[in-house]
Amino acid sequence: MDIGLSYSAWWILPSALIAFLVSYWLYRKSGETEDWPKWQRPSLFSLRFVLIFALCFLLLDPVLKYLSTRFEKPSIIFLEDVSESVDFLEDSVYLNETWPTEKQAIIERLSEKYQVNEHQFANGLIEDSTGGLKLTNFSSTLKELGVRYGGSNVGALIVASDGQVNRGQDPVYAAYDLSSPVYTLGFGSNASPKDLKIDALENNSVVYLGNDFPVKVNFSASNAKGEQIRLSLFENNRLLSSSLHEVEGELASFQKEFSVSAKQSGLKRLRVEIESIEGEWSLQNNVKESFVEVLDGRQKVLILSRSYHPDVAAVKNALSASDNYECDAFTWESVRDKNLKDLSASYNLIVAHELPSADASSMTFLEDLSNEGYPIWFIAGLRSDLAKLNALKTGVNIGTNRFKSNEAGPVLNKSFSLFSTDFDERWLEECPPLVSPFGAYKESAGTEVLFGQRVGNLSTGQALLFFNVSDVRKLAVLLGEGIWRWRLYDYQKTGGHENFNQLIRKTVRFLASREEKKRFRLNVNRTYSDIQEIQLSAELYNQSYERSFESEISFLLVNEEGAEFPFSFQKTDQNYQLSLGNLEPGLYTYSAKTQLSGQSFETSGEFVVQEVSLERSLVKADHNLLQRWSKETGGDFTEVRNSAKIVDSILNSENIQEIGHTDERFKKLLDFQWIFFILLGLLSIEWFLRKFNGSI
Repeated sequence: MDIGLSYSAWWILPSALIAFLVSYWLYRKSGETEDWPKWQRPSLFSLRFVLIFALCFLLLDPVLKYLSTRFEKPSIIFLEDVSESVDFLEDSVYLNETWPTEKQAIIERLSEKYQVNEHQFANGLIEDSTGGLKLTNFSSTLKELGVRYGGSNVGALIVASDGQVNRGQDPVYAAYDLSSPVYTLGFGSNASPKDLKIDALENNSVVYLGNDFPVKVNFSASNAKGEQIRLSLFENNRLLSSSLHEVEGELASFQKEFSVSAKQSGLKRLRVEIESIEGEWSLQNNVKESFVEVLDGRQKVLILSRSYHPDVAAVKNALSASDNYECDAFTWESVRDKNLKDLSASYNLIVAHELPSADASSMTFLEDLSNEGYPIWFIAGLRSDLAKLNALKTGVNIGTNRFKSNEAGPVLNKSFSLFSTDFDERWLEECPPLVSPFGAYKESAGTEVLFGQRVGNLSTGQALLFFNVSDVRKLAVLLGEGIWRWRLYDYQKTGGHENFNQLIRKTVRFLASREEKKRFRLNVNRTYSDIQEIQLSAELYNQSYERSFESEISFLLVNEEGAEFPFSFQKTDQNYQLSLGNLEPGLYTYSAKTQLSGQSFETSGEFVVQEVSLERSLVKADHNLLQRWSKETGGDFTEVRNSAKIVDSILNSENIQEIGHTDERFKKLLDFQWIFFILLGLLSIEWFLRKFNGSI
């Protein structure tokens, strides 16, 4: 114990001098003190000296520093794996019926000497488990333990697990704030039981209607030599195909690829299933499911031309060769008397070849479509009316009213950003030139050039194929006639039409894809997992497309059995949000409704919750991992049935000891009340003696 001062210790000398002088002046020899007993004057002098010196010393703000020692009892962390894989081990009966009693006996024995903290884990630490936990994550669990017990006296970590890990790092290499030895108890067995299982099911998440797509299945067999495996593929519980496979070894792996045709649009459930064999340990891993979304992604394109032309045939052939496009071609004369509004509504894009023409109705039709935001691809030819084309404000104004021409080849603009431009540049350089309008070109805002013009070997900087994109419309203009020659040249050069078809389809795909500006939007993913907390959001806009938070949004969820679950969105500062929590695997349909300014809005759709079954596919333990972990940390491993060995090892360990902690504490002497009473006592004694002698 030490005493420190807030001021210099040299002040002690003046304090003692002041106390001495005051005491001496008060109790020096005088007539008043001559009759006092001999002992009384020195005693009173001492009392006064101590009292004044103590008061002066306290003015120096002395601080008492002392040390205290406490001993921390070592703790043992008992960590038990309760993930779903434990329920599918060979000794699951023992683990369910006998192990709980043995575990309690272990904890009671250790508690006699140590503080035992019991925890359960799967994907992380959990407080309460009823089973069905679908992931095992050692590294996350260890990090959480490090936060709770880092810096405390942890003598040992006991981990009871099957050793299977499907999330996070290997525990041997995971970083966490515990340095104690790890003693592991192995659930299950390293030996592989007789079992068939599907390891992986792979397919495209999205396919287009009418296309074939592959479904790949990886499956395996253990201890089933000589058996025949029947693998079947189902779509919405309808058998599509099956195959037989002979098992030739103790451990065998197989791969099978099915080809499936997308015949109907919508979400389709795919299920692969292995027929069980006699003596098979687990049937839980014999089935896997997946979902595929079949989209009717075919774009309908209408080609309207002034007259029959080989360019029209070239564009139509490029689109018709793909199942993703439907293309019709008509001359303006054949459709001008029809209901043009209904006609255009049936298509995603119109290709206008040499239109608008001298016929005023073609100009009116195209102008109305352009004003409505309808996508149009203009192809200018020798008979195009350039003045009317300029009047449509396509993005490039050509300073001539008559079609004066020159021959121009394409020059790729490498800074083009609307879609990928992975074209064969050599092919483009050698393509025959097009007949292009000659004149002064002036580009307007929103114009992006894909191909510039090359006259001879000189790049003119003028546009050949360009796009004009704004908030209200998409337009493209090809200022050249004769692209049918590009198609022929492609065949001559490559033996096919892939380069030409790619150019036409990319142009059409970009123009035909429309983004509707909806006032009520619901943000829902197409797929979720059953271990994922599903969060939805919604956006509502007024007529000026400003965010609105005035309305209530109702949400109705319906599962495959037809059960309905109503919800309501919660308003936030940014949007509307809804948490559905974790849902059971299956296909769900939904609808959301709201009203704003007297107008009703509704949207609907469907999504899939897929099952995560990583744990069910594991039917044997990984004791090798547990052994490595214990060896690296200085612990020990044993199978769970021999758990007494681990308990004895921990109880007999000399490394698990109490830790003494020394704390340094500070306290001001002025804070001790007993000092006040001592000084008061000294003053009282002095006063009593002086009073007794009549000096007061």
